[in-house]
Amino acid sequence: MIGVIDKQAAEQGATKAEAKRWAAIEHPLHLGEALGRLTKDELVAVRVSLGLAKQSSLKKQDLIDMTVEQLPQAAQEAVSHMEHNMKQALQQLVASQGVALADTFGEQVVSGLSDSCIAFTGTVEGQQSLVMPVEVLEALKSEVGVPAASEAPAEAGASEANNDAVELSRNDAWTTLTRGLLYYYGTLDKVKLHRLLEQYTKQSIPSADLYQQLMDEAARGEFQYDETHGVSHNSVKDPARIAQEHNAGAEVPFYPFSMQQLIEAGQPGFFERTKQWSQFTSFLMENWSMGEDDASAIAMSVHESIQARSGLQEIVASMQEQLDVADRQLLEALVERVVELMKHTRQWTLKGHTPSDLAARREAAANVLARGGVPKRIVPNAQVHVQNKVGRNEPCTCGSGKKYKKCCGGN
Repeated sequence: MIGVIDKQAAEQGATKAEAKRWAAIEHPLHLGEALGRLTKDELVAVRVSLGLAKQSSLKKQDLIDMTVEQLPQAAQEAVSHMEHNMKQALQQLVASQGVALADTFGEQVVSGLSDSCIAFTGTVEGQQSLVMPVEVLEALKSEVGVPAASEAPAEAGASEANNDAVELSRNDAWTTLTRGLLYYYGTLDKVKLHRLLEQYTKQSIPSADLYQQLMDEAARGEFQYDETHGVSHNSVKDPARIAQEHNAGAEVPFYPFSMQQLIEAGQPGFFERTKQWSQFTSFLMENWSMGEDDASAIAMSVHESIQARSGLQEIVASMQEQLDVADRQLLEALVERVVELMKHTRQWTLKGHTPSDLAARREAAANVLARGGVPKRIVPNAQVHVQNKVGRNEPCTCGSGKKYKKCCGGN
């Protein structure tokens, strides 16, 4: 009963938040008016996302006034670190005088721009829209490659656009590959991530540029970032433990994913559905008459438990609280499916390997040893001299006939 009440409360909260998000909004929109729609805590969060000082001790109106002065320039500086789809959205908003239908863009773009208050969500003439304040609009006209009619000829504009494309392509690649690497490895320190990105892009990457972009993307919620452990996937709850496991398993290399695998894993909402995952969800649907969405939700919960290194008994016990396991035969079948899923799930603490991968590596190493072990190093034309240890009461090796301890051994 309590669970039902909690679910209803959550649904009501989500409905209220959605209504606030798409409340009526003016166009043209002035920044001070738009910021007035936010709570003080939300204003502070916006400033942090743009790299501005919190200034949380100020009164709300003073904080709004300061943000109105600083946000346009901060937005200009943020553009150089944005992904291609985000900058395209800015170009479209600037070209359309600061307003566009929200469904023109993906949810990631809408959330990214509205979270930083570069644009605001709301309803304009009955349409859910994204609206850019006039102060931000003016500041970004020169930043996003939308020339005015009186500006330079097309050739110069084309050259600038090409430079923008190169910059955006570079930033897109870093962000997408970082998301892909974190999907499989969980946590990476900055040095390791830097090395991997250079390895995959086959380019030298300036540290300052990369680290600035990592902090910017983390502020937009792409992943977690801290100075101690570097970057982590958003689902990671304990970066320190994953980093510790990586260091403890120094003899195990990071799984060598292909470029295509990382690009796919770097897409928003990606989830690797293995054969064992499909078998597990089908098993749930067949034996408990549930829909695909419910089966996927349970399987996702099991996947999260596996990443958290929960044991088989703990996972099965948790599932028994959700499912009515009628008999022992069904329980054994459930355990078998969970074991298969565990064996073939790529785990953060295993550096992207599955337990099945590592078992195969150990078996291969054991086979090498069984066939005669690792060959000894051979040094050509080398003579090996073996000197036996002489006991103190044995005859001295010098041939004196005395005991070793009373001859050379006594010197």
